[in-house]
Amino acid sequence: MKKSTFSFVICAAIVFFISNGYSQKPSPLLELQSELSRLINHAKHSIVTVNSKTTRSYTIDKSSGIISLFWNNTEEKKDQLKIVGSGIIYNKNGYIITKSSTLANFEEIFVITCDSTEYAAEYIGTDELTGLSIIKIDAQKLKPATFGDSDNTPMYSMILVVGNSMGISPFASFGIVNSVSEQGMFVISAAINPGSNGAGAFNINGELIGIVSAQLFPDAFTMGPAFFNYSSQNAIILTSNQIRSIAAEIIKAHHEQKGWLGIDINIDSLVSGKIVISKVIPGSPAHRAGLKPGDWLLKYNNNFLKDLDEFAHL
Repeated sequence: MKKSTFSFVICAAIVFFISNGYSQKPSPLLELQSELSRLINHAKHSIVTVNSKTTRSYTIDKSSGIISLFWNNTEEKKDQLKIVGSGIIYNKNGYIITKSSTLANFEEIFVITCDSTEYAAEYIGTDELTGLSIIKIDAQKLKPATFGDSDNTPMYSMILVVGNSMGISPFASFGIVNSVSEQGMFVISAAINPGSNGAGAFNINGELIGIVSAQLFPDAFTMGPAFFNYSSQNAIILTSNQIRSIAAEIIKAHHEQKGWLGIDINIDSLVSGKIVISKVIPGSPAHRAGLKPGDWLLKYNNNFLKDLDEFAHL
C-alpha cells in the first residue's frame, strides 16, 4: 500500500512539473523576434529592386614612348553600367516609387519583385526638388505598401528599413526617428548601405512612413546630405505624406502631357542645322515608333523640319 501511494505521488509530481513547464509563457525575446520577423515578411512584398542600365563612353590612349610625341593612338571604348537601387510598390496599377539617383542617365530600367520576377519598366516622371521618381511595370497581383500618417509619427519611434543592400534583397535594418529637418523630412539612425536608396521605412504596424532619400555623413553639417557611395548609420527620409502628394502630381502630369516624344537632342548637331537624337526614353512614343540614338529627324507629320525652334513648337 505504501509502495503504491509513493508511486502515485512521484507520478503526480512529474505530471505537475511537466504541465507547469509547458504552461509557462514564451520568452519576451522570442515574442519580439517573432513579431519582428512577421513585420519584415509583411513589408518585403511591397519592396522591389530597381536596376537601370546606361552606356559609358571613354577613350584609351594606346600610344607610348617617343611615338606619342608626334601623334596620338587612341581608341574609343564603350561599356554598360548598371545602377542598383530600391523601390516601393505605390499601387496595384504598377506604379513604383524610387529615387532619381537610381535612374541616372538610364537607357533601360528593370524592376525585380519579391518573388524574383523581372519586369521592364517605363519611366513616368521625377520631382526635381526632392528627387522622387515614378516608374511603372505591367504586372498582376502586386502588393502595394500601406501608407501610414507620417505626421503622427512620434519622435524616437522605432522603424524598419527594407530595401536592396549591395545586391541583397530584401535587406532589413532597424532604426530610430531622431528629428525632423527644416524641409519636413525625418532624420533617422539605421544601417544604410549602397543600394538602399529608395528603400521603404515602415513603422511597427507595418505602415510605410517614408522612403530613404539621402545619407548623412559626419561632415554633413558643412557639406549637406550626400547620395549613396558608402555605408552610413544616418539617413534622411522623405515622409509618406510628402510622397503621396508628389507621386499624385507626377502621375497626373504624365497623363495630361501633350506632344511628348520621349527623346533628347544632341546639342552639337544643331550647329550644322541637324536635329539628331541622343537618347530615347524606354516606353516612350519615340521608343515604340522605333527611333534610336543617332537618328536624324527630317520630317514631322510629313512636314520638313527647318530647325529646333520649329520642332519645339509642333
